[in-house]
Amino acid sequence: VANRLSRLLLGLEVSDVTTGYRALNRKAVDKMLNLKLESKSYSYQVETLLAFKEHGLRLSEVPFVFEGRITGGSKLSIGEIIRFLWKILKLSLQR
Repeated sequence: VANRLSRLLLGLEVSDVTTGYRALNRKAVDKMLNLKLESKSYSYQVETLLAFKEHGLRLSEVPFVFEGRITGGSKLSIGEIIRFLWKILKLSLQR
């Protein structure tokens, strides 16, 4: 749901907006260090992708196989999910 909403509302062309793996070149790092991002948790991942797009930085994805969790549960609380959805909506309205 997070991926589909992010792509739909923000126009992101990345298939997985919630992954934390990013590789940046020097130009991207310099731009990102000068930005004032608001997000403090998981929504940071979407906000940075939107910033990459708005600053004309090139994005590419390298797929990998993620083995499903055998035991344990999600790290996300319901509060975190609500904050994530709220941030996506807020970012889409700011565009």
